[in-house]
Amino acid sequence: MDAWLPIPLAWWGPLAAVLYGVICLAVENVFPFSRYALYARSGVRTKGAVPTFWAEGEPALIADYEEFHGIDPETIYPQHDDLQCSLEWPVREAQDWLRRHRLPEPPEDAARVEVRYGFRVLEVNDAGDLTESIIITATGTARRR
Repeated sequence: MDAWLPIPLAWWGPLAAVLYGVICLAVENVFPFSRYALYARSGVRTKGAVPTFWAEGEPALIADYEEFHGIDPETIYPQHDDLQCSLEWPVREAQDWLRRHRLPEPPEDAARVEVRYGFRVLEVNDAGDLTESIIITATGTARRR
């Protein structure tokens, strides 16, 4: 052991873990010491929603489209108990993309396609069977980039 270390090196890891735990209890929900209830509750979930963008009825990348009309970015992610989505980051990115690439008036363009935004809801029943349903939250048109 080096003379300048007052605590043996093997004790640093456990001491850091204990210190972190004490700080978590003291400061409650302040990042990075938060005790997120999400992690405790997600283990008992039986249902989850995956954000999905469709163009012409097929799953697609929203970044491949522009000049959106009819889709309100603020309504693509409704907040209700039936839609439990832990993938909020892609939803926020989609909202930003829609805000930057939408048109105020419907254009006169024959190359436009129908687009939809929604969620694939996956659920495990008591027997362990997986079922899928679709919730569409917004529809409109867009042009492929």
